[in-house]
Amino acid sequence: MIREGYLADWPMLLDGPVVSVRGAFHPNAEGEGSAHAYVALANGALFKFYYWRLIVGGESAVTSFDHLSRLGGPPIDAIAQLTAALEGQHCLRAELDLTRGDIALLLGNGTRLEALRIRTLFEDWEVEGPDSSLYWSNMIWKRP
Repeated sequence: MIREGYLADWPMLLDGPVVSVRGAFHPNAEGEGSAHAYVALANGALFKFYYWRLIVGGESAVTSFDHLSRLGGPPIDAIAQLTAALEGQHCLRAELDLTRGDIALLLGNGTRLEALRIRTLFEDWEVEGPDSSLYWSNMIWKRP
């Protein structure tokens, strides 16, 4: 449940360049898994997205679940594709979808990075805002 007192924080106006994109692959027992994404902005905001979808040109380009998938060809490097699409781009704002609990980073070139809230009991995304406010997909809490 999203606390009423923090709804005013969204959309989070960021207006700054993406300075760092990192990823980490977390395999399951079958060797499949997802690539977590860590996106840092020049203003100090940090986004940790565990399940995500990259939208380029209005279409889904790659997701966290695509990382190292073969799909009949060489393995897909979702982290490299995400890095190429975001690094150096200007991030305008982050929007919170109150129905699903998803977050979308909107970039100046029309690209979107959507963090997906899939589970209700665990954090599927975490955000540290430029003012050190902390947000999680399963609970939003502001540091005093």
